[in-house]
Amino acid sequence: MSDKATIKITVYHERTIHANEQSGFTIASYKTEDSMLIPEDARSKYQPRDGKTAFTGVGNRLPTTKDVEIELVGKWEDGKFGKQLKIASCTVLRPKTTEGIAVYLASDLIKGIGESTAKAIVDKFGVDTLDIIDKTPERLIEVQGITEKKLKIIIETYNNSAGLRDIMTALADYGVTPKKAEKIREAFGAQAADIVKENPYVLCKINGFGFKTVDKMAKKKGFAPDNPQRIKESVIYALSEAQQSGHLYLGNGKLTLEALKLLEAKKVITDTTSQSAMSTSIKHAILELVMENRLQEENRMIYLPHNFIAERETAKLVKAMIRKTPLQVDIGITAEEKISVAITEAEASQGINLADKQREAVSMAVMNHFSIITGGPGTGKTTVVKALVEIYKKVSGGTVAFAAPTGRASRRLSESVEDDAATLHSVLGLKVDSSNITSNAQEKAKNVISADLLIVDESSMIDMKLAHQLFKSLKSTTKLILVGDFNQLPSVGAGNVFRELLLCGAIPVTRLDVVHRQAQTSRINLNAHAILKNKADLLYGPDFEFIQTETSEEAVEQVKQLYFKYIKAKDANGKTYGADGVQILSPMRGRGKCCVNALNKDIQSTINPKTSNRPEITVGFNTFRLFDKIMQTKNNGEVSNGDVGRIRAIKKDDDGVLVTIDFGGGRMVKYSQEEMETIDLAYSTTIHKSQGSEYPVVIIPVLTEAFILLQRNLIYTAITRAKTKVILVGQKKALYTAIHKSEMVGRNTVLGRMVVQG
Repeated sequence: MSDKATIKITVYHERTIHANEQSGFTIASYKTEDSMLIPEDARSKYQPRDGKTAFTGVGNRLPTTKDVEIELVGKWEDGKFGKQLKIASCTVLRPKTTEGIAVYLASDLIKGIGESTAKAIVDKFGVDTLDIIDKTPERLIEVQGITEKKLKIIIETYNNSAGLRDIMTALADYGVTPKKAEKIREAFGAQAADIVKENPYVLCKINGFGFKTVDKMAKKKGFAPDNPQRIKESVIYALSEAQQSGHLYLGNGKLTLEALKLLEAKKVITDTTSQSAMSTSIKHAILELVMENRLQEENRMIYLPHNFIAERETAKLVKAMIRKTPLQVDIGITAEEKISVAITEAEASQGINLADKQREAVSMAVMNHFSIITGGPGTGKTTVVKALVEIYKKVSGGTVAFAAPTGRASRRLSESVEDDAATLHSVLGLKVDSSNITSNAQEKAKNVISADLLIVDESSMIDMKLAHQLFKSLKSTTKLILVGDFNQLPSVGAGNVFRELLLCGAIPVTRLDVVHRQAQTSRINLNAHAILKNKADLLYGPDFEFIQTETSEEAVEQVKQLYFKYIKAKDANGKTYGADGVQILSPMRGRGKCCVNALNKDIQSTINPKTSNRPEITVGFNTFRLFDKIMQTKNNGEVSNGDVGRIRAIKKDDDGVLVTIDFGGGRMVKYSQEEMETIDLAYSTTIHKSQGSEYPVVIIPVLTEAFILLQRNLIYTAITRAKTKVILVGQKKALYTAIHKSEMVGRNTVLGRMVVQG
């Protein structure tokens, strides 16, 4: 038999050598009784004692369940570590004995059945078990311990497993995981594998398949570089990448260039007006995509449709809100006088004295239907909001609601105003970040804001999508006040809503720019305002330190040592800061010595190391252990993006792995292994992710290796997250670069212009 011939062989899994959760690539040792099919040089060095012959197989998402018969189809190939069977397809064979059926049911193929439930099912139905599951699965309810809910899960996963594995096997080269296979089948139906094989670029329409990955595999399959679908998907991908960078659109010429870079990745392209055949094809593709309504074009600005609609509808809604609010007054008194009296009464009841700018902010907010209040730390935004609420209720008698873009920001707001505050997503009834077949699906708000006045804090974090839903949900009679600091980083999502509205000149704005006496003792506040004025001669002392390091390696060690020191240190009240009170904020997530990912793993290995009695779970590239500090990275209904919590339990049962996370305030939330994909370790986090949060102690690596990210608003946002102490670690040169580099990268949006011009 030739080594190059395709063989079919029945095997048992012996051990897993390597399994990549992300790509699905698996290397495993299998053993078989068909020793004649195993070449001598493919046989493992260490053979099993049961008389079977062991060898190594490689492939995508291979079965790795013990004691289950598996049929493999593949060819022998010489690899780096010797001859291996490259597996093209695999099938878990249906067992015929009660023992085999029990093992089969308890395998990872069927969710909801563990060893004890599998034994109970087989004890009840014997060798007829699989026939019953096939033909009358509802009878499983006769087995003790199987509820209606569990029965539904078992039936679904049993029916799905064969179809999903067929798709995964057929599309093995595309790195198809079970979750992705499910999306492919949902998108394309029973003929999914054939559709994708005929035109792999259709995968680009599904979340989780980037153009670059699909394009690489399509090239291997022989698809032509000028394939029309390839060109179209490169255009869509280029716009999606621009959206990830904050842009709502790209100019026609820029979009053509970015698509050209993707299509001719190995060539140097410098001429934006290139007349190459590929450039011409791209321009034709853009026109066709516009005609197909997959893109929107206006004045040579090319948008993804949801961004086009969101920007234009929001501009119209904002414009309709710009008006004065009539106040009912008694004869002989003006509206201004009525507000002035109410301000004086509020000052007396709250024991405060409002500065001129603060009084102006209150008066402006009461007299206008839509207004903005902006200011940095220590300028009295919270004081203004608390006074404003009391004054508004006195002069108008309306109801007031409070909201913020994230859970942590809403809880901070609630503490500040001593009233209930919610996330914007919960106020609007949005279930954001749920999986969609297309990443551009636009979810609609389900709620209408019923309050007479809505105050939204940390408004610089509002992206275009969220702003669109907010303005659509306001009643025509509801007043809106956006509060925030426009010097902070813009929203993570596309757009630059707060800054556009603030600078357009059509909306009443109060800028609070004076640091008040009670805040002037904080070097954090004083240095924040110095940075905004391009001053690098900062004030240093117990609450604001800079630790010089010569290299990135030194900085890493300093950051870790400082972290370990301060989690054990005590605050002014004698309370230990702990891991929740100390936060490392890095400019970079995955690159550089002091990036978030590397610091999280280093710190975890020291303060929460792997032990035999401490359960853990690996999800993708992250390993989570009992007691780890974590962060939610997407809104999921119960928990908001940016919420920080602690892992309190990791348990495995018939339903799989279940992780319990304590987010504080009585919020104990359970996560499946799949749901843990929305969780990150949180000993360190990015400055972007820290927006809307406050921490007693903040440690910030400031290094020249992060040169491209060093901006004034980045360092400003980082230091203003600290309540008690800031420690900068790195090179003064990097700090000076950040302070003096004020030219923020512009975002492609015309929201402000549209509000003014229509």
